[in-house]
Amino acid sequence: MTRNKTNRRVTSQWKTRVTSRRKSTDGQNDVILVDCITLWITNLLIASEDVSRAVGELCATLVEFRDAKVILVTHEVGLGIVPENAMARTFRDLAGSAHQRLAEVCDDVYFVAAGLPFTLKGEPPMADA
Repeated sequence: MTRNKTNRRVTSQWKTRVTSRRKSTDGQNDVILVDCITLWITNLLIASEDVSRAVGELCATLVEFRDAKVILVTHEVGLGIVPENAMARTFRDLAGSAHQRLAEVCDDVYFVAAGLPFTLKGEPPMADA
């Protein structure tokens, strides 16, 4: 079981915060920033928890957010070479699968490179006025 400095389980703490925030949104311009999906996956993997199940639970929770804007931040890890290390390959595959599953339930998906957003799904981001 992975624990942080406050002696709380890292993996469940993240889920608890997202779930409890969902219950308290009041539709008044709420924005929820979740940073970082790949770090969360790393913590789940190190704690030997079921990443696929956890991602499924997150997807189910995200579908319930209709009165708040949820922004998920993650890192693309599949564009480089195939890692030689077995754990790194597992991580890359789990992250890729999570990205695909999360993209399915999200209205808008952006890939940002060099500070430039590329729209993969949904509406392009609004430019500064």
